[in-house]
Amino acid sequence: TQLVLADPDLIKDQFDKLTLALDKYSLRIESLAQSDVRVRILSTLGYLMSHFGTQEKDGTMVCSLSITHQELADFIG
Repeated sequence: TQLVLADPDLIKDQFDKLTLALDKYSLRIESLAQSDVRVRILSTLGYLMSHFGTQEKDGTMVCSLSITHQELADFIG
């Protein structure tokens, strides 16, 4: 209790990290359950855009996350 009162931002940061990890594993399980690779790719890209993308003035979405083809393939499974 004292830690929460002393540094609530620390607790929020830890909670955000835990939430992101749970989202990642949930997507991973969902992705592995899909047999169609196109669906897994689109699902993963949607996840990355929703968590790391920003919307431009013209409505387009931009993601500045630097990820290699291999990292994407590993993430998709």
